[in-house]
This record gives sequence, structure tokens and C-alpha cells, in this order.
Amino acid sequence: MTQADRDRLVTLKKAKKKLITQREAAEELGVSTRHVKRLLCALKKRGDKAVIHGLRRKPSNRRIAEATEKEAVKTLSAEVTKVWADLGSGLFAQEARDRGEQGDRPALDDAGQAVACEAREGEEGARLATAT
Repeated sequence: MTQADRDRLVTLKKAKKKLITQREAAEELGVSTRHVKRLLCALKKRGDKAVIHGLRRKPSNRRIAEATEKEAVKTLSAEVTKVWADLGSGLFAQEARDRGEQGDRPALDDAGQAVACEAREGEEGARLATAT
């Protein structure tokens, strides 16, 4: 039980003992007076557990079995790998050629430094030359 749950429980117990009104409890909890009535009824039936959410520490009803999840991931991964394996690095080289570049690596001079090319029309600054 969190501290917030304990605070709600204290407020509800005050309302139950008539130390505060249900309206005051509702304002303190930030809920409607009707909800305070529901909580007091639940407090009477279930005790202190009434302020705790019923699904706390329980798996979601929408959760899939671990075996099903692993099988789905395996199947989907295989399909994606198959599609992208066909494309490979050739896709990137083709895109570079389409942009007018020669390869996917910058051209290097004798010292191993990247060589700058002239900027294309409409582009600001210089771009790196590419080599195959």
C-alpha cells in the first residue's frame, strides 16, 4: 500500500466515523460524493483493500503468453531480416549514385584526410567528396 493509499484510507475512515462529512471527504480526495459512498461501501465489504486497485500485482488480462510472444518476435524478425538482407549495403550505394555521389565513403587524400568538394548550386558550404 502506497502512502497515497494510506492517506485515502485515513480520510475514508474519518468519513466512516462521521468525523468529517462525505462531501468534505470527497473534496479532500478529489472525487465525487457518489464515489466516496462507493468507497465506503467497499471499505465495509473488503476492508482496507478497498482503496487499493484490484489488479495491483496481477498480470494484465491482455497479456500474451511468453511462448506466443517469443514465437511472434522470432517470426517477425525473420521476415524483416529476409527483406533487409536482400537490400544490403547496395541500397545505400544506389542512393548515393542517385544523388550524384560515387560511393558511400568520403574521398581521402594521401594523408588520410577527407577531401572537400565544391558545394552544389543552392547548397551552403562544402560537402565531402566521395570515393568508390
